Amino acid sequence: MKRRQFHKLDAVWLFGILILLAAQFWFPDSGAGLTTDTWSNTARGKRAFYLLAAQQSKNIRRNYDSFESFVGNLEWDYDWGVAEPVLCILGPTRIPSDQEWSQLLDWVSYGGRLVYATAADSDPLVIPQLAISTEAEGSEGTSSESPVFEMPDVVTELASSKEEYAWREEWEIIGEEIEPLLSYSGSVQVARRHWGEGTVVVISGDSIFTNQYLAFGQNSLLAWRIIEAAGGDGELIIDEYLNDSGTPKMVQILVQMPIRPLTLMLIAVICLYFWKQSHRFGPYLPESIVARRNIVDHTDMMGNLLFTSREGSYSLKLYLRQLVQELGLKKHRGRERAVLEPIARRMNVPVEDLVRLFKDSALAARSGTCDTKQAANYIQNLSRVRVAFSNSANK
Repeated sequence: MKRRQFHKLDAVWLFGILILLAAQFWFPDSGAGLTTDTWSNTARGKRAFYLLAAQQSKNIRRNYDSFESFVGNLEWDYDWGVAEPVLCILGPTRIPSDQEWSQLLDWVSYGGRLVYATAADSDPLVIPQLAISTEAEGSEGTSSESPVFEMPDVVTELASSKEEYAWREEWEIIGEEIEPLLSYSGSVQVARRHWGEGTVVVISGDSIFTNQYLAFGQNSLLAWRIIEAAGGDGELIIDEYLNDSGTPKMVQILVQMPIRPLTLMLIAVICLYFWKQSHRFGPYLPESIVARRNIVDHTDMMGNLLFTSREGSYSLKLYLRQLVQELGLKKHRGRERAVLEPIARRMNVPVEDLVRLFKDSALAARSGTCDTKQAANYIQNLSRVRVAFSNSANK
């Protein structure tokens, strides 16, 4: 079998599959999806913080379950002597509902640890159960951003004041029984509140956890100290449920983590299938219908059909029409005897016999009642005339 050559279309299919495989490791930011989660490499994304937390914590994971399922699973997986995990909600796309706050705070009251950071440029936060809220300092709903190349006046008990930090001023945190942990320009930016046997840490904004801010000075140290302020040394869980449920998605969910690898592999399998179908692999399959080899097969088939139909007049009509056309009798209408006389002499029969043969054959063909035996006799006699004419024409 001849070896198949590599065509230009094969190069296109191969290039597309290589692109899909490369997208498993690096996927371009389309700009339409969420850019603030722990999967994003953009300036507002938090992938750098997730990698930092993975280095500091022995056990870290993302949460995509609802808070009802999340709390239920923690209660089901309760392990004696093991500290409750720390749940980090860092700049969610939507704030928790009252019911979700109740579920979270019930879990906190039994020893859970919660770190909540409001999203940048979001509306003021109100947590009625904790009597904690955020509001603008001295104005209605404005916040200022400290340039990352300047050292802001950050007062904190979380790290050494000699370190350099960059902080974006968000809403001021106010509330009863809060413990200020970090202040900026005289306003509380990070506060802690003990709730039952657990702890809640509230941050006025999530900028400190973004890829952009973690690259400045000792911001990575400050971000991790905020997480440590919640206490506990158990599992670290970063919530993505509020991001997923707060973002309207149709097709976007297929190209976002954690579904993206499955989507890319499915597309790659489809491309391989169509690539295979675009060429013939292996030898040709045998033909289901064998083609007629020559005119004899065609004649045999027509003869079988006519014999099966038991109608001889039609075959006689076809043969007589062809013979009349070869002899040119239509062109010599009225002088048919002159055409047939040379043929009659060659056959050694009177010309009247040939005229009578043509007339009888024509009547039988038009009658429609000629059987196959009679038609065969007429065709046999007419074939002798045809042979005699052919021999005379060749000479």
